[in-house]
Amino acid sequence: AATGVMTSGNVYGAMDVGRGVAIEAVGDDCIVAGDFDEPLSFGSGDIASQVLGQDGFIVRLDASDAQVWSFVIGGEGDQIVEALAVDGQDLLVAAESEGTYDDFNRAALPNMDDDQVVLKLDIGGANLHEDRVFEGPEDQEPEAVVVTPNGDVWVGVKHEGSVDYGGGKILSQGDDDAVVLMLDASGNHLRSLRFGDPHDQDTYAIGLTS
Repeated sequence: AATGVMTSGNVYGAMDVGRGVAIEAVGDDCIVAGDFDEPLSFGSGDIASQVLGQDGFIVRLDASDAQVWSFVIGGEGDQIVEALAVDGQDLLVAAESEGTYDDFNRAALPNMDDDQVVLKLDIGGANLHEDRVFEGPEDQEPEAVVVTPNGDVWVGVKHEGSVDYGGGKILSQGDDDAVVLMLDASGNHLRSLRFGDPHDQDTYAIGLTS
């Protein structure tokens, strides 16, 4: 039974290098994500940020805290992983990108403010299956992600300005509005819901009921 007693622990990185923001258990392994701007080692050699600014990292560690694989989300400007969710053999990643995001499949995508990036990785080897970038003239920052039992992906977004997530443009009513974005397993838009008024609304977490 769980007792709350720490069974293992480790320290990675140096000052201003990384911040762990999400952990998901996979058997006895765990997946940790965050961002960094200097070489960062999890025991199997350094991973390096691509250019100036913060890059996002995702790393899978086994039960002995050894690195199984690592993955970097990079480009010019800052890329920060905000949330993770595990769905069978897939890993869903919600990140924000400011500057230029290298999506690994096409040419780098330029943007001026924070945009939302959703990626699907193979949990066994960090191979990229799908990615979606949602751009607008102002900030869109993902804050939570969850996978439904049928494989749909729900993302909680801090939304500012006007953005088309796939179902037509959504315009915030003041500053930040909360948006729940629903995608199918292939990343196609299903539905997007906005909650807002002239003040700020954020989406910090999403939970599913049976």
